Amino acid sequence: MSETDRAQADMDRLFGVKAGSGVERPAQLDSAKPERNATYSRALLEARSLFPNDETAQNRFAERSADRALQMSAAAKSPARRSEKILLDEAFLDVFGGITGGAGMRLTTVETHPDRVIGRGVDGKLYQVPYATEIDGITFGSPQLIENLADVQ
Repeated sequence: MSETDRAQADMDRLFGVKAGSGVERPAQLDSAKPERNATYSRALLEARSLFPNDETAQNRFAERSADRALQMSAAAKSPARRSEKILLDEAFLDVFGGITGGAGMRLTTVETHPDRVIGRGVDGKLYQVPYATEIDGITFGSPQLIENLADVQ
């Protein structure tokens, strides 16, 4: 069984589609990249816990997460586009992304500055995360709650 077939079978199991059930798979799932499908599925499971009664929010969250991960992956593979900004984005996603995130919270990047990243938590609040770029990589400080985005500009 190929990786694509395995991904399709996983998606079918996830959404309860049984072989020969008469339920057709959307065409975009067959033509999409398998890694995007897997990322979308993981993000959808997370979104269901974050937005239990809002299918629109669940879908938007999963779509954005899958698109962002795919774009970051493509950018990271392109040597011409490999820059400090991409490395910072990857490091921030590694530390503060995922299901739980680092420092006890999950953040999504809103703005990037030379010495800090502004991120939005799942609680809807804005946080400022200082960082330092060193030879060993990027080190993040503790997230600090900010009341108004204009105050830290």
